[in-house]
Amino acid sequence: MLPRALAASLLLLSCLAASAQDYPTKLIRVMLGGGPDAIARLVGERMQAARNTTRTEIDRLLRDTDPRVIRNLLQNARIVERDVTLLATRRPTTPAIQLEVFLSGRWIARPAVRRALARNPFTPTDLTLRLLSLLPEQDLAEIAQALDLPDAVRQSAARRLRGSRIGIAELDAATRTEADPDLQDPRPASADDPPRGA
Repeated sequence: MLPRALAASLLLLSCLAASAQDYPTKLIRVMLGGGPDAIARLVGERMQAARNTTRTEIDRLLRDTDPRVIRNLLQNARIVERDVTLLATRRPTTPAIQLEVFLSGRWIARPAVRRALARNPFTPTDLTLRLLSLLPEQDLAEIAQALDLPDAVRQSAARRLRGSRIGIAELDAATRTEADPDLQDPRPASADDPPRGA
């Protein structure tokens, strides 16, 4: 009988001690199950954080693998070109994330971001081919020599590079010809030819 009374009194004391505790001062999240609803809530929270995050959270969110989070992050006023360039150069990455960077009007206008996307082998080939027309000769030369990029990208960069150099040479020749009469066309002019310089 004595052990039962002792156990009952100990149980009573433990209940009283538990009821005397303060409520927690922070919100406690209880997540039941791991289904799609729980995952959607987690992604939704990250998307919201990406829109309004502080500078300290940006580095963590730049490593996120969900393109919707990256889309919101690219619209954040606190993100800078260095962040987007790092995002565009990240390896490995997914085509969906590279597409989000490509579609961000605010950032694709920046030459460093375009260069980073074009130099990344994880950027989809069709996007890289579209970027080539926006790159300067120096970047085209690097891309034409980059062994980690697809052959189609390298060959297209080489063609663009040759075409731009030929175009510049023709423009230079035309400018020199107009400025220097010694460089004029040596063929005699016929009556059927249009006047030179026209």
